[in-house]
Amino acid sequence: MQSFDLIVIGSGPAGQRAAIQGAKFGKRVAVVERRECVGGACINTGTIPSKTLREAVMHLSGYAYQGIYGVNYRVKDKITMADLAFRVQHVIKTEIDVTVSQLTRNGVTTLMGSASFTDPHTIRIESVQGSIDYHAENIVIATGTKPAASPKVPYNNRTIINSDQILNMPEVPKTFIVVGGGVIGVEGLAVQQCVERMPKQDAHTYCDHKIREEMACLGAAPPADRDPRKSDESQSSGEDDRDVGRTDERLLSDLEAEERVPDEIEQAGAAERRTEEQDDRITLREHL
Repeated sequence: MQSFDLIVIGSGPAGQRAAIQGAKFGKRVAVVERRECVGGACINTGTIPSKTLREAVMHLSGYAYQGIYGVNYRVKDKITMADLAFRVQHVIKTEIDVTVSQLTRNGVTTLMGSASFTDPHTIRIESVQGSIDYHAENIVIATGTKPAASPKVPYNNRTIINSDQILNMPEVPKTFIVVGGGVIGVEGLAVQQCVERMPKQDAHTYCDHKIREEMACLGAAPPADRDPRKSDESQSSGEDDRDVGRTDERLLSDLEAEERVPDEIEQAGAAERRTEEQDDRITLREHL
């Protein structure tokens, strides 16, 4: 039976740090991972994939560059799950390589298989190669978590899935509901950016639609057939856009007239001052 000073069950962020820290103290350390690759849920199905998915959507949808190129800019017009999965898998592979390098550089042994206890200091690892027992004075359990499941709403791997199965979707869904407002759930909403696109022909209509949606959530939405950009008088009298344009011209004329009023007052004041100066000069000559 092979022995170690420390065995860590789970190679996620907690397991990695526990194993590397033990190795730095000069201990013989082994990490047990049930998956075929290290990293745990953080690298393979959770944190890293969800953040990479969000960044891929931000890039391909052009949202990250709208401040430079405008709201209609897109890197790719039609985004597919294959586009997103390609970027995510590339990042996952890179992170796995980094983790393997860290464990190897610190002299940590990696054991692949499912671990179970046979006694307080012995674990049995079962894999495709069979079962092997290992002994350790100290054992750290860092197995992480998995998505919650309910027998009332079973997963069917098609229309009802968990967060670990997002990248296995055959296509980007047009509509979906995320149950859970955690980090992974919120970042998974970024997929909606693939199908939620501002129309190029009328950005104002798009914005009005979004404003009505938000107002509807607050219970104060205007009627659907009302254009919030027009006044009540325009709605009732049926004025067209030309009438609104003429109103704007009249308003501009009024503003220009208001700007001329101070000039006229200043000119009148200057003329009055010149008249007073002439009277003063005449009076002075009379006294002389």
